[in-house]
Amino acid sequence: MRDPIAKELVVVMIGKFNPAIITPFWLSGKQLISDLEAKEASQSSNFIAHLEVSQFSLEYCNIQTLQNKYTISSTREEYFDKIREITTGIFSYLPETPIVQIGINNVHHYRLNSAEEYKEFGDRLAPKGIWDPITKNPGLKSIEIQSHREDGFSGEINTKVGISNLPRIELGIRIQVNDHFNLYTTAELAEGRDINAQKSIDILERWEQSLRMSEQIISGVINHDRS
Repeated sequence: MRDPIAKELVVVMIGKFNPAIITPFWLSGKQLISDLEAKEASQSSNFIAHLEVSQFSLEYCNIQTLQNKYTISSTREEYFDKIREITTGIFSYLPETPIVQIGINNVHHYRLNSAEEYKEFGDRLAPKGIWDPITKNPGLKSIEIQSHREDGFSGEINTKVGISNLPRIELGIRIQVNDHFNLYTTAELAEGRDINAQKSIDILERWEQSLRMSEQIISGVINHDRS
């Protein structure tokens, strides 16, 4: 079994947001983070507080809010549950926020042992028979597979495999599973009523199921030749 050498978790919400609200000191005022964390975040090099964008970093995560998108990410696995807690807390205090989509993105990075193993891994995922006659020395750069949900929710599961973008990893593979939810139907969106944050909060309550599913997919991809 191959084990990841790095992990990332990214939660993305699509809707209509007010970036001016979601700031470090607002979070500390709601006791979602400490006053010290808020002070340090407001002094971080990437701190932005504006009507169109709010952006800051905590020790364990990055938060960015645009008028149409909220993103929180972490590369520290021991704090993955914390980003769920913060996000649930934010929108529990802002229940009227119209959130229409949510994606939970689990990303693993792997280092393969040799150039030969690296090539063989790519060849198994994307056989080169169709490419060899028409291109020169083809190799896998990126592949994305969409699969249906089996839990009754609207949306899809997108798995993307490609070259790791971490500079410290040579012969690196990056695997991302996007657990994507459409929270409202086309008719509900057209009507425009009763669109709020509650459905996204409900999705975050099934956090463990989402992570377990994505871990199974990632393990199946990276270890598909080691059964």
